[in-house]
Amino acid sequence: MSCHVTALCTLCYSCVEVCPKQAILELPGCIRIDAARCNECAGHRVGPRCMQICPQEGAIRRDPADGEAI
Repeated sequence: MSCHVTALCTLCYSCVEVCPKQAILELPGCIRIDAARCNECAGHRVGPRCMQICPQEGAIRRDPADGEAI
């Protein structure tokens, strides 16, 4: 399970600091989520922290390959 950043991302970087797995990478001109590290904040009662903090709806989504797409 992992989340991914969509084209709706505004590069505000608010998600980077809240990731407990340090799976969100700041790259030149974009943000990526390392699927090997991301576990969608398993055990966190409200779901992925990056999705909760993101000001742009739809900029971070659960991986549709996991069958848990929102």
